[in-house]
Amino acid sequence: MQPPALVVGAAVVGAAILAAAQAPAPPSAHAADTLLLGRPVSHEQAKRELTLGDDAVQQGALAQADAHYRLAWGSPQVRAAAAQRLWRLHERRDYVLPVPQQQVQETRRALSSDFSLYETPHFVMLTDASRAAAVKTASLLERTRERFFRVMRSVAPEAAPPATKLLCVLFADEQAYRDFAREFDRVEAPWVAGYYASVSNRIVLYDDATSSAVASALEALEQQRLHAQQQARHARRQGVTMQVSQRDLNQSYERRRRSMLEQARSAATEKVVHETTHLLAFNSGVQSRLHSQPFWLTEGLATAFETDRPEQAFGPAQPSPRRQAEAARLLADELPLPLRELVSLTDVSTVAEERIDALYAASYALFVYLHRRQRRALGRYLAALGSEPPGEIASQRLLELFEDNFGDADRLERTLLRWLRTLPDASRSSGEGGNRGRFVTVVEGD
Repeated sequence: MQPPALVVGAAVVGAAILAAAQAPAPPSAHAADTLLLGRPVSHEQAKRELTLGDDAVQQGALAQADAHYRLAWGSPQVRAAAAQRLWRLHERRDYVLPVPQQQVQETRRALSSDFSLYETPHFVMLTDASRAAAVKTASLLERTRERFFRVMRSVAPEAAPPATKLLCVLFADEQAYRDFAREFDRVEAPWVAGYYASVSNRIVLYDDATSSAVASALEALEQQRLHAQQQARHARRQGVTMQVSQRDLNQSYERRRRSMLEQARSAATEKVVHETTHLLAFNSGVQSRLHSQPFWLTEGLATAFETDRPEQAFGPAQPSPRRQAEAARLLADELPLPLRELVSLTDVSTVAEERIDALYAASYALFVYLHRRQRRALGRYLAALGSEPPGEIASQRLLELFEDNFGDADRLERTLLRWLRTLPDASRSSGEGGNRGRFVTVVEGD
C-alpha cells in the first residue's frame, strides 16, 4: 500500500504552508504529458492548431486546448503567440495542471515503499525525507518557478508554462541518493550533490542536513570540543589558570556549529534553486531536450539564478556574491577556454576536473553579462537555438548562432574580461570562497 499523498500549497519561502493528508486523487495528465515543446510543424499546421485551440477553449475543453497550442508552438513563426495563449490558459482559475502519472508511477517503482507523494500547484515530489524537509523543498520549488518566469518571460517571449506538474525526487539519505543516481540515471561522480536528468525529466536531490559532509564536519568539531575540555581539565589538575573559561569555549564551539549548519543550509538552498532552474528551462522551451545545448547556456542560466536568500529577489539581475567572487578569482586574467570554444562546447566529460570550476564561473559570467548588457540579443539567440532541427548541433553551427546574435566571439571575450574587472569585490559579502559541490545536468541520448 502506498503512503497517502500530501498536497502542499506553497507560496514564498517563509510563508504559511498548508498541507492536507488524504488528498483526492489528482487528474491524469492529458496527451501533452509526453509532448516535448518544439517538435517541428509547418506554419500552416501551426495556424490550424491555434484555431483548434481557441475553439477548444470556447467549448471548455481546456486540456485539448493545451495540446493544440503546444503543437502550434513547434512553428517559430507563431511560437510567441502560442506561448501567450498557453499562459492565458494556465492562468485561468478553472485550469487544472495535470500530474504526469506515468512518470510518477515509473519513478515510484524504482523507490522504496516508504516514499510519500507531495504536490504543490506546479510540482510533484517523491520523498522519504522528513516532513519539514519536504515542505521546505516544496516551497523553494514554487519560489524558484515564480522568479524564473518573471525573469525569463521578459527575455524570451516564447517561454511557455510546462505541460504538467514537474517531478522532484528528494532522498533523506545521501547514500540511497547515490545508489539511485548510479542505477537509474548513470550519475556516478562523488562530487555531484544534485542533478537534472533530461531523459527521465526529473531533478534528484538529497537532504543536506543528513549528508555525510555535514555529519563529518560536525563530528570533527565535536572532537575538537572534547579535546579542549580534556586539556582544560588537565590544566586545572596542574594548577594552571586557563586564559579562556569553559563557558567561553562552549559558546565559541556553539557559534562554529551554528555557522556550519548555516553554510549547509545555504548550499542546500542554492542546490534546489539551481536544479529547479534546469527543470524549468527544459520544460518551458527556454531550452530544448530535442537537441544538444551549449554547456555555457545550460550552466550559466542555472548558476545565474542561484541564491541562498530566496525570500529576496534573485536571478541574473541580482548578483550571487559567491558566484561573483568565484568568477573574479578564477577569471582574473583569462577564460578557461577561448570564448569561441566555450560557446561551442556541449560535452565536458573530457575536460580535466581542475578546470570544471572555471568553466562554471565563465558560464555564469557570460550569461549574467549578456542578460545585463545584451538582453534583446540573448532573447534572439534563445529563439534561434530553439528553432534548430532536432538532434545534435555541430560545434561550428553553435558558434555561428552565437556570433550571429552577439557579434565576433574574440571581441566579446575581451569585453567580457574588462567587464569582470569592473565588478565590485563580492568576496567579503560572500562569506566564503571555493566550490561547495557541483550540480549538474545529465543529458542522455534516448
